[in-house]
Amino acid sequence: MKLKTLVIVALWLFWGSFSSAHAQAKPCGCEQKEELLDLLNQTQMRIQEVQFQVDLILAQVQADGKPIMATNERVNDLYKELRNAAKSVANSYSDETLDAVNCSVTRTDTSSDCVELIRKHSFDVMQKECLAGKNSRGPNQPYYQLMEMKSFLVHMMMAYHEMQKFILQMLQSLPKNCRPNGWFGYIVLHRVASGVTVITTPPRPIINGRGLNGGTSEDIQKWTYIGKVLVEEGKAKSIRGSAVYSENSVSASSEQAFCDSITGSKTRSHTITFKASAGGEAEGDVVAASQFTLLKVNPATQTYDLTARNFPRVNTTGQKVFWSKSTGGCSKDQETNRTETFTSSSPESGYSITNEKIKPGSSDYLEGSRVVKPAEGNKSSTQGNTSMTITQELHLRWMLRRLPAK
Repeated sequence: MKLKTLVIVALWLFWGSFSSAHAQAKPCGCEQKEELLDLLNQTQMRIQEVQFQVDLILAQVQADGKPIMATNERVNDLYKELRNAAKSVANSYSDETLDAVNCSVTRTDTSSDCVELIRKHSFDVMQKECLAGKNSRGPNQPYYQLMEMKSFLVHMMMAYHEMQKFILQMLQSLPKNCRPNGWFGYIVLHRVASGVTVITTPPRPIINGRGLNGGTSEDIQKWTYIGKVLVEEGKAKSIRGSAVYSENSVSASSEQAFCDSITGSKTRSHTITFKASAGGEAEGDVVAASQFTLLKVNPATQTYDLTARNFPRVNTTGQKVFWSKSTGGCSKDQETNRTETFTSSSPESGYSITNEKIKPGSSDYLEGSRVVKPAEGNKSSTQGNTSMTITQELHLRWMLRRLPAK
């Protein structure tokens, strides 16, 4: 708890000193409104992901009692999670990268002056930290290798908060006829599920020249569904769903077969594999979603209700590959394989939150996250020779805000 408090104090001290260093330029106009909202969503989602990673690191440090250093592997994994988080709310995604050795920034697209200045607010923080220790590290050593992972995450949090603050300043400065009205932001639902089925076939004695030595088969299925609702003026502006499905099945068995009076019995082994993968995206029905209340604020109790629903059913398309091989016994070895088109469908019922507390002093800013493990989606059972395990986890993140009246 003490570590987390120090992180929060460090952030507030930094924001107070750093933000005054930037000139209050206003390079963004009405034509950049949608771009600003898109970048704000991406930045806020990165902030939520960094906070999630901070909590994980602090918990591990407290449990192990020793610091966790920033390594290439940890930092690369972090950037991957941040990219995925930003893409989950992005209308269009592009990025810039900071070279962690020479501290230079590389552009990956041709963005407007508005977007470049927004990104500069983020990279200035990281670049400053990178340059500060440049002379005290090896010629090819990334700057973060001198830092604990929690310190690296704190600096990332500072960078994204500077970026977020500047975007809000630009939105606030827009003319009245194009400033966002009402609530805007996002709701993202990420559901991950898996199913494992194991079947054990018992041995069977030889009858009429054939007997079974037994065998096992394991089938692993995984589903991932991501649904996002982009909100403007308190209503769903767009709803999208994406899904990925995979299946991996392996079975192995063997049998005893009587060949002839000279050869006698021999063992024949069988292996069968099945692999499938599929993915897809779909647009949701915004008109149908407008019939339901997305957000209800309860001023009397300082709470709010949030409903994320009307996510589209996603039809996924991909390939399935069959392979089988039989060896030994009285017959020649046989091997077959084939590839077919594979389709599946992923529905999503959504999720609702009620009586969520409004944080003190943030009546115009509703933000949060939740991890849910529904009981009906997490269970194991065994019936006869078949055992089945199902797991399911739902991650919900949201950010809704409104600008103060001018």
